[in-house]
Amino acid sequence: MELTKQVQPQWHEIEHGGEKVGFLLRPLTAAQKLSLLGMADGLLGDTMMQTIRFGVADWRGITENGAAVAFSDSALAKLFDNGDLHPMLLELAMTISRRSELSEADAKK
Repeated sequence: MELTKQVQPQWHEIEHGGEKVGFLLRPLTAAQKLSLLGMADGLLGDTMMQTIRFGVADWRGITENGAAVAFSDSALAKLFDNGDLHPMLLELAMTISRRSELSEADAKK
């Protein structure tokens, strides 16, 4: 058995409302991938939220009342509460999922 090189954290930008926001995506561990597979029979939204919790290490461009918001679990929860952001969160969850299945060279494309 050979251990392959893990995909490295990488910034991913998403345009929302005419502005770009960036998310530092970290690779999912084997335990995290298995946990998400176990959730696949449940609610899609819960699985996507957990994917984002596992896969995002930091962000840039997230603001509240014009001030930058530091990345934290509670700030991430507030982001999930904003119904207008569901297209961005869906794209983010799908990107994290795709990255977890790709080789390092493919993940950079």
